[in-house]
Amino acid sequence: MKKLLLIFFLSFLLLPNLTFSTFSEEYETIHVDDDNTDGPWDGTNLHPFQYIQDAINYANNNNFIYVQKGDYYENIIVNKSVFIYGVSANESIIHGDNYLSAVKIESSNSVLSRFTIENPNGSGIRICESANDVSISKNIIRNFSHVAISTLKHTHDHIIKNNIINICGKNSTGIICSQSEGVRIFSNNITNSQPPNRYDLIFGIDLAECRSCDVYNNSIYGMEKGIWANHIFSNEIQNNRIINSFTGISIWNSYENSVSNNYIEGDKEGYGISLMASSVFNQIDNNYITKKKTGIYAQNSFENIIFDNTLIDNFFDALTDTNNFKTNNWNHNYWSRTRVFPKIIFGTAVYGPTPNLIFFPWFEIDRNPAKEPFVISK
Repeated sequence: MKKLLLIFFLSFLLLPNLTFSTFSEEYETIHVDDDNTDGPWDGTNLHPFQYIQDAINYANNNNFIYVQKGDYYENIIVNKSVFIYGVSANESIIHGDNYLSAVKIESSNSVLSRFTIENPNGSGIRICESANDVSISKNIIRNFSHVAISTLKHTHDHIIKNNIINICGKNSTGIICSQSEGVRIFSNNITNSQPPNRYDLIFGIDLAECRSCDVYNNSIYGMEKGIWANHIFSNEIQNNRIINSFTGISIWNSYENSVSNNYIEGDKEGYGISLMASSVFNQIDNNYITKKKTGIYAQNSFENIIFDNTLIDNFFDALTDTNNFKTNNWNHNYWSRTRVFPKIIFGTAVYGPTPNLIFFPWFEIDRNPAKEPFVISK
């Protein structure tokens, strides 16, 4: 009996050591430094790998890869669940040369943080169909020709946050989220280094056929469309700051989304928020829209709830066009000044088959205009 107790006691003492050893191996840190040009290369702090891809190839799932400051001329494929960190975004620089992407992420539960990424002939970071729960944060993405960060179809639960994206060419997009679910895109700073032009097809954030995604606290400047949402359902677009973009937020053929507390400012061109192509059952509230040609524009979209928005110093605070004679619910918006009577939102109705269309005046009504502007953070 005493022998059995002794064996049990010794086993209990050894168990924590075994667990700690396993944990240490699972979360091993692998080092990379481009200054180690002559080797040896084993990923230790004394003998770091010269290239990031070599570290990924050597790593096991759940390993950390720590990249020292330097210039890394390579295209990277992340095909394991690893956590890759640069020493700082300004000092650890990946120079890609690939018509697709500088960094391609194929594995779930991966992290890429604190890098500058350049790829003049293609895109910055691409999250593939096989990867879920990927985190992209605190990177600077510049000098690319297509898309800074993209998620491909049928992926979910990514986090894209605190990145600085500088768009410098036509037909480019900051972040594309395509056919994804549960993605959170927040606190990114997306700018266009060229003078904004509505015909350049430059989008800050592009949501395509997404579901239950959150887009919030982003700062977007100088786009053709600040946020472009196409065929989306049950997403939240909130607390974004969009300046000098031809269209601040464009909702196209989408339903049951929330667009709220966004600050949109222009230069007397384009739209603040547009609802297009049979967008229905969306909630548009507490947005502050100023200095646009049209604050809110609803085209062939209906049964949207539009309330508590502040529209100031726009050429048209709102317009509405229809081809189905259905209306939106406008209520308690502030229309540039205090109003005693209901606010009429003018537009055009279209009836008949092409080419024999008949156009005649149309209007919708905010029966209870707000007496004072609403205050939101700019």
